[in-house]
Amino acid sequence: MRVGRPSRRARTLLMTLGVLAVLAMAFVMFAGFWTDWLWYRSVKYSSVFTTTLWTKIGLFAVFGLLMGLAVGLNIWLAYRLRPPLSAMSLEQQSLDRYRMGLAPFKKWVLLAVTALVALIAGASASGQWRTWLMWVNGVKFGEKDPQFGLDVSFYAFDLPWYRFLLAFGFAAVVLSLIAAALTHYLYGGLRITSPGARATAAATGHLSVLLGVFVALKAVAYWLDRYGLAVKSSDFKATGNWTGLRYVDANAYLPAKTILFCIAAICAVLFFATLWRRTWQLPVIGFGLMVLSAILIGGLYPAIVQKFQVQPNEQAKEAQYIQKNIDATRKAYAIDETKLENYSGKSTVKAKDQLRSNADSAASYRVLDPNIVSPTFQQLEQKRKYYQFPTTLDVDRYAGKDTVVGLRELNIKGIPKRNWINDHFTYTHGYGAIMAAGTQTDANGSPVFTEAGLPTTGMLGTYQQRIYYGEKTDQYSIVGGPQKELDYEENGEKTTSYEGKSGVNLSSTFNRAAYAVAFSEPQILYSGAIGEGSRILYNRTPKERVEAVAPWLTIDGDAYPVVVDGRIQWVIDAYTTTNGYPYASRTTLGDTTADSLTVGNQQRAVVAQQNQVNYIRNSVKATVDAYDGTVNLYQWDTQDPVLKTWMKAFPGTVKAKSEIDGDLMQHLRYPQDMFKVQRELLTRYHVTDPAQFYSGSDAWQVPDDPTNKDGNAVPPYYLSMKMPGDTAQRFSLTTTFTPSGRPNLGGFMAVDADATSKEYGRLRLLRVTEDVPGPAQVQSKLNGLPSVATFVRDMKGADSDIQYGNLLTVPLDGGFLYVEPVYAQGRNALYPLLKKVAVSYVDADQPEGDTTKDTTVFEDNLTKALNAVFGVEAPTTPPPTSPTTPPGTTNPPPASNDAALKQAISDAQKAYDAGEAALAKGDWAAYGKAQEDLQAALQKAAEAGAKLKTTGSGG
Repeated sequence: MRVGRPSRRARTLLMTLGVLAVLAMAFVMFAGFWTDWLWYRSVKYSSVFTTTLWTKIGLFAVFGLLMGLAVGLNIWLAYRLRPPLSAMSLEQQSLDRYRMGLAPFKKWVLLAVTALVALIAGASASGQWRTWLMWVNGVKFGEKDPQFGLDVSFYAFDLPWYRFLLAFGFAAVVLSLIAAALTHYLYGGLRITSPGARATAAATGHLSVLLGVFVALKAVAYWLDRYGLAVKSSDFKATGNWTGLRYVDANAYLPAKTILFCIAAICAVLFFATLWRRTWQLPVIGFGLMVLSAILIGGLYPAIVQKFQVQPNEQAKEAQYIQKNIDATRKAYAIDETKLENYSGKSTVKAKDQLRSNADSAASYRVLDPNIVSPTFQQLEQKRKYYQFPTTLDVDRYAGKDTVVGLRELNIKGIPKRNWINDHFTYTHGYGAIMAAGTQTDANGSPVFTEAGLPTTGMLGTYQQRIYYGEKTDQYSIVGGPQKELDYEENGEKTTSYEGKSGVNLSSTFNRAAYAVAFSEPQILYSGAIGEGSRILYNRTPKERVEAVAPWLTIDGDAYPVVVDGRIQWVIDAYTTTNGYPYASRTTLGDTTADSLTVGNQQRAVVAQQNQVNYIRNSVKATVDAYDGTVNLYQWDTQDPVLKTWMKAFPGTVKAKSEIDGDLMQHLRYPQDMFKVQRELLTRYHVTDPAQFYSGSDAWQVPDDPTNKDGNAVPPYYLSMKMPGDTAQRFSLTTTFTPSGRPNLGGFMAVDADATSKEYGRLRLLRVTEDVPGPAQVQSKLNGLPSVATFVRDMKGADSDIQYGNLLTVPLDGGFLYVEPVYAQGRNALYPLLKKVAVSYVDADQPEGDTTKDTTVFEDNLTKALNAVFGVEAPTTPPPTSPTTPPGTTNPPPASNDAALKQAISDAQKAYDAGEAALAKGDWAAYGKAQEDLQAALQKAAEAGAKLKTTGSGG
C-alpha cells in the first residue's frame, strides 16, 4: 500500500511543532543567562556580569576567528596549490573516488571544519578572561626580580598572557599543518607510494613555511623559558618545594635557552628559505641539529653541571640563590617584617604571688570554647527545630570583652511539615544573634548569655534580627508576595512579610518562566502564592555572594557575623593571589589552611581561585547584610598591585577603605586563613641565613591538635592577651610551633588582630631558646594526672563523654601558661558543660625533675586552677569581670600594708562593684566604663606590688 504525502495541515502542524521545540530549547539555554543577569542587577554589580561576559565574548570571537581563518586559509591554499593532473597510480586512483565524492560538498566541509576548530579555540580562549584582564590592566609592583631586573608585574600579569598566545600559536600552526598536509595528500600534492617526487614544489613550499612558523614559535618559547626560570617550581633538598633559579639554572639552563633560541631562529630561516631552494635538505639538517642541541645543551649539560659542580659543594653554590628565595618568599607572603625574638622560657619572676597576680592581666582566658559549645547553644537557644547554629561558633569583641557569637539560622530539615510552600514561602529566615561571655560560665558550666531569647534581648539593644542570608541558608525563598512568612513562634505564631529590596522581582511572567526553567520548578510559573511584590532570594550564603560579585578574589573559610548600626552584617575576608611572584616558594592553599576544625567541614574551607599560589594579600574586607543581602567590598590593602589591577578591570566595585563605618571597624580582625598560610611558611622562613636554611637545623612544624586524635594541625586561636613588653592586652590570633620531628615548644607567634590598632597585622614571633614542653607534652602530662584519671573514670561510670577544649598558650614572665577547659556531656544531656579547667605553667629555669618546672593542675574552675598552679591561697578580693580578668575566674593581687597597693585594690573593688551593678541593670555603657576603671586599678596594683618586691617590703 502506497503511503501518500502528509496533508498540508499535517505539514503545517509538524512545522509548527518543530519551531516550538527549537524555541523551547533556545529558551532553556537563555534562561540561565537571563536569571544570572537579573541576579547581578539585583545586587547592583551588573558591571561585573557585563565586563566578564563581553570579555569572554570578545576572546571567543577574536581567537575563534583567528583559529578558523588560520586552518581554513591553509586548507583553501592547499587546495589551490593542487597539481593540475594527478599521477597515474593505484594510490591516486583510489583517492579519485574520495575527491569525486567530496567535490559537491567541499565548500560545506571547509566551512564545517573551520567552524569546528573556531568553536573549540574560542571556547578555550574565553576561559582566559582573567589572564587577559590582568594583562591589559596590569599595575606595576615597583619591585624588580633579582635575575633579569624586570618588574614583578611582568611575571604576574604579562608572562601568563604571552604563554597563552604562544600555546594558541602552536595549536593554530599544528592544526593548519595537519589540515594542509591532508589536503595536499588528498589532491595529489603529497604522494606516499606514487612514482616520482613525493611532493610537488607548491606543497613543499607551503608546508615548509608552516614548519618554519612552528620552529620560529619554538624560538620564542625558548626565549620566554629564560624568564620562566624565575617562577619555575622544582624539588630542592633545602625547601622541598622550590621556586626560582638555582645555580644550575643560572649557569647552565639560562645560557642553554639562549643558545637554543639562536639555533631555532636559524632553523626557522632555513625552512623559510625552502621557498626558493625547493629542497628540504638544509632545514631537515637544521631541525635535527636543534633537536640534538636540545638534548645535549638543554639536558645533558645542566645535568653535568649539577653533578660535578653543584653537588660536591651545594651549600656554597646555592647560597646566593637561597637568599633570593628567602627574601622573595618573605616579601610575597607579607612576613618580611617578622623578626625573631629570643624567649628563654625561663621565668623572670620568682615570687609565686607576683606570678599569680601577673597571670590575671596576661590574658582573657577564654574557657568557653567556640568549637565545642555549639550543641549547648543549640539546646539552650535553638527554641524551635527549624533553627540551627553553625558547628563552630565565632569569637568577637563586645563591650571590651571576648564574646562567643552564633546566629540562629534557618534549618530547612527541621520544618515540621515539608512541602514546597513551607520550604520556600513560609519558613524563610532565621532569627537573632546569640552571644555569651567567652571568659566565664555559670555554676553548672553553661554559657553566661549576654544576648539570648526569641526575640533576643540583652546587650545589643534593638536591631534587625531576621536572618535571610546566612552560612546555612542554601535554598531559595520567595518572599514579599501574598503568602505570609512565619516570623517566629513565641506565645503564638508571628507572621511577617519581607520588606527588603534584595532578590529578583517575580511580577513578570517572563521572569517566572525563566526561574521555573533555571530551578527546574514549574510551580514558580503558575503558583498562586506568587503575586505582586514577590521576590526570589537565592545565592544566600555570604561566601557565595562575595565570590559571585568578585570572581577574582579568594575567599577566607570563616565568615563571621557582627552586629553594627542595628543590623547583622557578615564579614568576609578576601585575598588577592598570584602564582607568578619570582623566586617566592609556592604553597597549596587547600592544604595550608586545613586544620582540625576545617577537615570535613566544607563550611570553613577556603574558596580559592588559584590553589597553588606564591603571593597573597588580605586586600579586601567584604560585608553581606543578613537581612537584605547587600554586598560591600572595601579596599583594605591600599598598596596591593594585584587589587589595583582588578579595580581597573572592574571600576566602581570596590569602595575606599575610608568608607568603612567606625562601628564596623571595631569588629574587623586579622583573618585566620592568611595567618595559617603565614605560619606554615614561617616554619621554614623564620630562618634568614642561607647556610642555616640549607641545613634545616632550625626547621619547625605546626603541631597536631593534642585535643584531637585525627592528627590534624592545631587551629590558631583568637585571644585577648599580652605579648612580652606589652602594657595592655591586644586582641590577637595565636599559634605555637614545635621543632621538626620533636614535641617540645620551638616558637610562639601572635598577630595584633584588632583592626583599630595602630599595630594591626604586626606579627611577633618568639623563638623558645630553652627546652620547654610543647602542647602535646602538656596534654600528655595532664592525661596522666591522678585527678584526671579519677575524673575520667567517674565520668565514664556516669556514661558521660569527655571533650577537651582549646589548649590556650600564653607567655607569662618568661615562662608559658597553658589553659585548657574540659567539658563533659552525660548520656541524658544533649550538650556539653564546662566541668574542669586544666592549667600548666612551664618554667625552663627550674632543674629537671623539679616539680615547679612544669606544674600542671586540674581544678573545678580557672580561679582555683591558677591559685593551685602557683601554689598560693585564693585572694580575698572579689574576681573582677574585665577583658583582662574574667569574672568568676581570676582575682586581683593580694592586699599588703602599702598604702598605694591598698588604695589600688580598693579602687578595683569599687570598679568591680560598679560593673556588677551595671551588668544587672543591662547598662552596657556604664559597664564598659567600669571595666576601664577596673583595668586601670589593676595596673596600678601590679605596679605597686612590683615596687614592694624591689624594696624588699612585699611579695
